[in-house]
Amino acid sequence: MNTAVLLIENDEFEAHLQQFGERTFVHCAVLVPWTKSLRFTIKEHLNQIMAWRKDPLFALHNVGDKKHSTFLRIMEFTFDHHIADTPDNVPRVVYKRIKKKR
Repeated sequence: MNTAVLLIENDEFEAHLQQFGERTFVHCAVLVPWTKSLRFTIKEHLNQIMAWRKDPLFALHNVGDKKHSTFLRIMEFTFDHHIADTPDNVPRVVYKRIKKKR
């Protein structure tokens, strides 16, 4: 069993990390209406997480979820691979975010 670890918790959003094999997945739950300032806050937190890491972060995405797709793009995740078979038959893809080269 893979347990999600709460990394960030505040009134606006929560971020969890979860290890699956050698990959670390991030899940961000936005708790308030989306604003430009929230976008920058989440992105700054994500940049800090990436500064601590050597390996990419991954995000699971349900195909067809346009809001989540936009969120992943804004947060600089890129397509990694499709998941062929899922237990609930929901098509999913995996996105990844790598550390920016300086």
